[in-house]
Amino acid sequence: MTITEAIESLKKEYPSDKCEFRYGKDDTGNGIEVFAEKREYAHELRKYFPMRYEGYRVFVMYKGDVEKWGEH
Repeated sequence: MTITEAIESLKKEYPSDKCEFRYGKDDTGNGIEVFAEKREYAHELRKYFPMRYEGYRVFVMYKGDVEKWGEH
């Protein structure tokens, strides 16, 4: 399963209108980034989403954290 297919499948299996999904990559490999609109949502979503999905790591982040450190 490609990462794009995994993101689409994750959206269907774990529907949420409190976040957006993107492909992410760092020095440890590929992952699915889940961006929450509010800090409170990120806290809730970390409990909701699995840490790994279809072999990809799932990162839940608050958009304010990304803005603080810069978009990647």
